[in-house]
Amino acid sequence: MISGPNAGGKTVTLKTVGLLQLMVQSGLLVPVHPSSQFGIFKQLMIHIGDTQSIEFELSTYSSHLLHMKHFIENANGRTLFFIDELGSGSDPNLGGAFAEVILQELVKKHAVGIVTTHYLNLKVMAGKTPGIINGAMAFDEKHLLPQYKLIIGKPGSSYTFSIAERIGLDKQLINRARKLVDEDHFRLDKLLNRTEQDLQQLEKKEKELNHLLKENERKKKKCSICWIKKSTVSRWSC
Repeated sequence: MISGPNAGGKTVTLKTVGLLQLMVQSGLLVPVHPSSQFGIFKQLMIHIGDTQSIEFELSTYSSHLLHMKHFIENANGRTLFFIDELGSGSDPNLGGAFAEVILQELVKKHAVGIVTTHYLNLKVMAGKTPGIINGAMAFDEKHLLPQYKLIIGKPGSSYTFSIAERIGLDKQLINRARKLVDEDHFRLDKLLNRTEQDLQQLEKKEKELNHLLKENERKKKKCSICWIKKSTVSRWSC
């Protein structure tokens, strides 16, 4: 379950995994780490983009549900599925409820997949449901820029208001919008936001610490070599 800001790389991540999987199953070499592991699946199911149709009287959401119906009816333990913006195209509360049910059914069928979402209820569900793992696309709130990096194990904030500030929307409008948001919802999104920024700071400090440790180790080795040289010269002098 990948969440995070718009234009942060959720869909690109989903498509990249799908492309690599198809390449592997076609016998092609893939650009991955040597320790990477792949499964082999009997069927791949993909729902990305808007497939509404006037000809078949399908709205965005009815088309979405039609695809989900196919997924639920045909998925099994050898299925790999990709769903972009699960539950989108309808009322967030109602669409989010259907999205939970759909995801629960796919988990029951032991199918493997990647889902992207902005829905808060799905992030909460993923955190407490065995078999579902949260993931988030990193975002630099200080500079208001996506980092195109996937963090496994935590849900991500959509940074709705931060992105609005980034594009220069009037701050009075942003503040008015904030007041209209349910307080609990806004508080949880801020918590996700703060957690992500804290993790980034910890990661930065960890890199700095590792760099200092390596530098210290290098200096210790250098000092040891100098001491051996001096000892040798001293001995020969005697």
